[in-house]
Amino acid sequence: MLRLGAARRLINQCNPVICSVNPGTQLQQRPWSAGPEDQQPRFDPNFAAIAAAWPVCITNLNRRVLRKDVHEFLCSNGCQVDPKHIRVEFSASLQPAAWWASLPTAKDQHKACELSGSYLGTRRVKIHKASPVSMREAALNPLAMHSRGRFVYMTGVQANVSVEDIKRFLQGFDMMVHPITMLRSRLPNGHIAPPQGTPIYTPESGRVEALSRAILRFTSAEEAQRAVREKSGEPLLNNRALLRVLE
Repeated sequence: MLRLGAARRLINQCNPVICSVNPGTQLQQRPWSAGPEDQQPRFDPNFAAIAAAWPVCITNLNRRVLRKDVHEFLCSNGCQVDPKHIRVEFSASLQPAAWWASLPTAKDQHKACELSGSYLGTRRVKIHKASPVSMREAALNPLAMHSRGRFVYMTGVQANVSVEDIKRFLQGFDMMVHPITMLRSRLPNGHIAPPQGTPIYTPESGRVEALSRAILRFTSAEEAQRAVREKSGEPLLNNRALLRVLE
């Protein structure tokens, strides 16, 4: 799970001001008329109460599974659950490690556990009872809570890709004023190294190169989904960028 300190630093870079990413032009900023839902505290005050019901942990899912898929799977099999009570647990590399669902009754919890071994997509899911404490520790992710579907996780890009390269790649999409955070670390000599990058072999260079990652912040969930549909798998420099929404 993403460390809370790192998540807080990423959240603090979010500024509720809209800009359109068009390279070569000055960013035009305009105030964001925030509604009550956009004035949430950094941590969801209802999360502890949500997790205190009858939680289950769902694993062995394809990483492309979304909250709505988990919700439909449970509801279609007779388990009543509010989609807001379904949370994802992220690994250190921001990949979905598990899904957690807080069910309203012990009967629903038992019924959900009986679904263990059933197919959700192409995999047989594993479902077991969990404690409220384990759900809080695993699924409390400030970055994803603040996202509300507007943040996108980009992988597969070269280690030397720059913020300007990504801005050009996303030309025409409405993004926040601080739209991009590169997930990199600095070496003692001051050089930037891609952390936990996935090594790949490139026939052109004949050597193994590391891949970098980034968090992209869009102004709305619809804009984030549009970016995933239109840009995931498209070439960025010498590689193809992979995008998915942080739920």
